[in-house]
Amino acid sequence: MVKGLAFKLANTASPTARQNATLIGSMGFNQILAWGSTFYLPAVLAEPISHSLSTSVPAVVGALSWSLLVAGLCAPVVGRIIDKHGGKWVLAFSSLLLALGLIAMSFATGLLVYYIAWTVLGLGMAAGLYDAGFATLGRLMGAKARSSMTGLTLIAGFASTVAWPFLAAMDANYGWQTTCMVLALIHLVVGLPLHLLTVPTPSPRVDEPQKVAKKSYAPADPRLVWIALLFTLHAFVMSALAVNLIALLRGHEISAAMAVTFGALMGPSQVVARLLEYTFGRNAHPVWIARLGILACMVGLLALGPGIVMLSLLAVVTFGGGNGIMTIARGTVPLTLLGSINQGMHLGLIARPVLIAQAVAPMVCAYILVQLGPNWLIWIMAGILGIGALVAFTKLRTFDSSVV
Repeated sequence: MVKGLAFKLANTASPTARQNATLIGSMGFNQILAWGSTFYLPAVLAEPISHSLSTSVPAVVGALSWSLLVAGLCAPVVGRIIDKHGGKWVLAFSSLLLALGLIAMSFATGLLVYYIAWTVLGLGMAAGLYDAGFATLGRLMGAKARSSMTGLTLIAGFASTVAWPFLAAMDANYGWQTTCMVLALIHLVVGLPLHLLTVPTPSPRVDEPQKVAKKSYAPADPRLVWIALLFTLHAFVMSALAVNLIALLRGHEISAAMAVTFGALMGPSQVVARLLEYTFGRNAHPVWIARLGILACMVGLLALGPGIVMLSLLAVVTFGGGNGIMTIARGTVPLTLLGSINQGMHLGLIARPVLIAQAVAPMVCAYILVQLGPNWLIWIMAGILGIGALVAFTKLRTFDSSVV
C-alpha cells in the first residue's frame, strides 16, 4: 500500500491531501529524529560524554560546531543531487550516515573518534535537515510546495520538545553510549524505511534546457546573494541566542529555574507562530513573512534589555515566534523569488553561510557576554538583525516576473 502511494506521488502533478499528509508526516518524523540526534543532542549529553572521555564540556560541544561546518561545505553538492535525482535517495542516505555517526560515537573513548563521528554526522545533517527536506519538496511539487514546507516545519518544531526528555531519560537509565546506539537503531529501523517507502522519485523534467539549468547555478545572482545574507544574519543571532539564552537571562538576575522555564517556551512559540502563518498567512508573499519574522526577532531581543521578568517572558516568546516564521521563509522565499528550477542548488548555496554562521555564533556570543556583558550583547545582536531587516525591506522584491 505504501509503495502504491509512492508510485502515485511520483506520477501525479498534484498529490491528494491524504498523500501529501503521509509524505509530510513521514518527513516530519525524520526531521524530529535528525535534529534530536544531532543539533539538540549535546545540550543533554555533553556533560556525561565529557566525563566519559575525560575532557572538557566545550571540547565536546565544539564537535557540533565542527559538524555544522562540514554540513555547510557539503550543502551545495547535496542540493545539486536533489535537483537532478530528487531527494528520496539523499534522505535515505542521511538516515544511514546519521546511524553510522551515532554508532561511531557510542564507541568513542577519546576526542579523535568522537570528532570523526561528528564528521559523519555533519554529512548526514547536510543530507537530512531542513534544506534537503525543502529541496525535496520543491523538486516534487514546484511552486506548490509552500504549504508542504510549512507543514514540515510544524512537525519538526517539536524536535527539542521530544528529544530532550527522551535523551535525558535514556542517559539516566542506560548511559549515553546506549542512548546513541538506540538513536542509530531508530534511524535504521524506522527512519530509513520511511524515507524509502514514502518519499517518491520525481518525474524527469522535460522543460529544463541544460544551458538554463547550468546558468541558474551561478551564485552571482544578486537575489541569491541578498537572500543568503538575510538568513545568514538571522542564523547567526538565532544560534547564538539558542546556546546562550539562559546565561543572558541570568545576567539580568533572573533566577536559574525561571530562566530555564523561559527558555523552554522557545520551541512551543515557534510552533504556534508557524501554525498562525499556515492558518492566516498562507496567501501572504513569503518576503513579507520574512520581514515580519526578522522584525519579531529584533523586537523580542530588544525586549530582553531591561531585564524585567514579565517583559523577558514576552521577549522570549516573540523571538521564538519570529524564528519559527523565519524557518518557513528560508524555504519559501528562494522558491518564490528564484523559482523551483534548481531549487536544491539555491538552498544549498544559502545553507553554506547559514550553517557556518550557526557554527561560530555560540563562541562569539559567549565571548561578548563574558567580556562586555548582557546589554552589549543584546545591542550587538539586535544590530545584526537590523541589518537583516534592512536587507529584507530594501533588497528583496515581493514580485518577480522571471520566476518559473
